[in-house]
Amino acid sequence: MTIPPLRPLDAFPYEEENGRKLIGLRDPLGVVDGVLGVSPEAFFIASQFDGEHDAAQLCDRLSQQFGARVTPELVERVRVIFSERALLQDEKFSKIYVNAREEFARSASRAAAHAGGNYPDEPEAFRLRLSNILDEAEGAQPAVREVTGLIAPHIDLERGHLTYSHAYAALKNIGHVDRFIILGTSHGPTSGLLAPTRKDYETPIGAARTDREAIDRVAVALGDDAYDDEYAHKNEHSIEFQAIFIKLLFPDAQIVPLLCGSLRSFCSDDEDPAGNPQVEAAVAAIRAAIDPARRTVIIAGADLAHVGPRFGGPPISPELLNSTETGDLASLEIAASGDAHRWYRSVANGGDPRNTCGLSPIYFMLRALDGAHGRLLRYRRCESADQCVTIGAMVFSNTNAPGV
Repeated sequence: MTIPPLRPLDAFPYEEENGRKLIGLRDPLGVVDGVLGVSPEAFFIASQFDGEHDAAQLCDRLSQQFGARVTPELVERVRVIFSERALLQDEKFSKIYVNAREEFARSASRAAAHAGGNYPDEPEAFRLRLSNILDEAEGAQPAVREVTGLIAPHIDLERGHLTYSHAYAALKNIGHVDRFIILGTSHGPTSGLLAPTRKDYETPIGAARTDREAIDRVAVALGDDAYDDEYAHKNEHSIEFQAIFIKLLFPDAQIVPLLCGSLRSFCSDDEDPAGNPQVEAAVAAIRAAIDPARRTVIIAGADLAHVGPRFGGPPISPELLNSTETGDLASLEIAASGDAHRWYRSVANGGDPRNTCGLSPIYFMLRALDGAHGRLLRYRRCESADQCVTIGAMVFSNTNAPGV
């Protein structure tokens, strides 16, 4: 029997209470809750499941890589463990996934998936935590009269608090905003470039309400399959981490939550995305959400580089870190000029060696702002032994853009 392939999962070092070091696996789709801790050996075996070979056929390859005999029985035990947790693309997962999508479609709002973990779920503790983060950038707000766009991180608040601080402190004194269009990276698979939802985003201090009229215009522009990827919102943090700051700072503002799929899945690395039919349809849909009569700010919830062994790259070294930072800052300078096409090429050329997960939302924000110019507020490298994630905060202004 051919073994079904392993699903795309978040994998990270994980230590049990007894000190045993494992690989932690988390489902970015949120179909499976919690973390599954498995041995590095079991994870490596499962990572070889490709949907084309059975247990016996995989044994020769695995035995050569392990330097010891791997039996079909061991491969089968790993298959059972991963299948029981719905981590393989098999019939069991398909049934659970269909039910999960239907349940999410019926829900009146999108639950705060990361409350109680990444940030407090109790209202007063939540307000205190976010207010303390904002205060870290006190006095650092830029002298920008009309903010129209913002690049903010979507990394966890523990590592990203100073950068979130500089990003959202820049919005504290800009006055009334009717609507925030939030463009977030979709870390799970999507079939299209843009995934809207009409669901309000819950927070510990009440829901960030969606502008359903704007969402309806987006859906009309996208066509009949506009909501095919709506389930991607269920567990995705890239919009949630923007919505919590918006709800605190602008409690009456509405949001337009739009998850962005991978541009590189639709365009070659040396291609100019402009003119690509799917890209232009997504740009038109975002612009359809802008109402000249209502003040709108567009936010790209976007981290930058992801390098190191954790992401399948070379070991962390001073040379890697320096070259990554140099490349990031050069790309951010291009983004600050408002040139979406050069931004794409600066990141994607060469196969996106920095693994920039904010490529799509920043591209679409620049296209929607159409001529806005940005100012870099903060850049940071979040480093550990096996990885480096880089993040930035940049504010944009364009007084010529109607409604923005």
